[in-house]
Amino acid sequence: MYGSCQFRYNMFRYGRRCVNSVITCSATVGVVLSIIMYGFGVWLRDKTKIDALNPLLISIASIIVFLLVFHVDYKNYEQSAQ
Repeated sequence: MYGSCQFRYNMFRYGRRCVNSVITCSATVGVVLSIIMYGFGVWLRDKTKIDALNPLLISIASIIVFLLVFHVDYKNYEQSAQ
């Protein structure tokens, strides 16, 4: 589909490797994930009215958690976010 990458559609069969391969093979997943997490940070700051909840810090922390939970290499995420 995208060069030599092969998508794995069956999450039950392949588990977390599927997320890693989708991030590796797609050029927009990293950018979209970053924008979504930043939007979540803005929503959280507006909802709680706490100025210490900086949307940039919230997005960085939530992206780190996402990468750790799904065992995605940072190199793959960085490559897809450029």
